[in-house]
Amino acid sequence: MESILDSQKAKSYFIIAREFMSLKEYDKSVEYYEKSAQMGNIEAMIKLYYWYLGEDELIGIKPNYKRRIYWSKKLAPLGKTECQSELGIYYYDKGDLKNAVYWLEKAYSKGDFGAGLYLEVKIKGKPFNEYFKKMSEKQQKSTEDKKK
Repeated sequence: MESILDSQKAKSYFIIAREFMSLKEYDKSVEYYEKSAQMGNIEAMIKLYYWYLGEDELIGIKPNYKRRIYWSKKLAPLGKTECQSELGIYYYDKGDLKNAVYWLEKAYSKGDFGAGLYLEVKIKGKPFNEYFKKMSEKQQKSTEDKKK
């Protein structure tokens, strides 16, 4: 019963956040999106991720790498491809190759060629032209498959 109430509360916070957004009260809006996201609302998590990425500086939210990574860690296990890729790069930069490979492979398997580039060239040390040829062939096959 408590999880149903939490879910409803998270949805309510999300609605309140949207209302504050429409009133151009951005600080309040972010506060309620954060509350909603902390309670598990995926839409709010995604909204915050993109804001902290710098997708919408018009509302006064500055890019924030720490917060973006925080939300990437929440969204990547839920299947958000670009968050998986970002986490892979984050772990690579931290020297954690095990987690870097794990997240980059997840993103790459979903068609994120940027993750594939990082994985194949930076981590596995393959020459760029070899990777580029492989991706060109993969793209061509995908195009041919769509025509069928």
